[in-house]
Amino acid sequence: MIIGDLKNLVPYKAMSNNMKLAIEYLEEIDMTSMVDGKHPVVGDDIFVVMSTYFTREHDESKYEIHHNYIDIQYLIKGEEIIFCNEAHEMEREGDYNPKNDKLNFKDQLGAVSIHMKPGMAAIFYPNDAHKACCKVHNKIQEVRKLLVKVKMED
Repeated sequence: MIIGDLKNLVPYKAMSNNMKLAIEYLEEIDMTSMVDGKHPVVGDDIFVVMSTYFTREHDESKYEIHHNYIDIQYLIKGEEIIFCNEAHEMEREGDYNPKNDKLNFKDQLGAVSIHMKPGMAAIFYPNDAHKACCKVHNKIQEVRKLLVKVKMED
């Protein structure tokens, strides 16, 4: 898990070509004019999902991991809590879904909470179980977020 402002993600471009392209895309895109939905960047290697939604109770979200993609979650508007935990320490909930590249986990103690604010980005790797969209200070609010899916390179 990596957390920081967009400007602080520059060193992580060196991790892979896909990560470099994804971060450069985030630096250059005009997010104010992007409509909600899925948008290709580099075929299936990098795509983005723009979404606008309301935060929810912590128990209404589920922890998840992805085997094939790294998540970069960039908050544009509003605030939310994202919980994160080590996947190997958690109990699975259901089977891995290869179509959605998702495996869910049951809640458990030991999670790290990230208070996301506009301009912040969080990067989640395959071992980083994460649970997003959770309300801050017991207050439901509208959030606008860009999710960048970055395919893992061999």
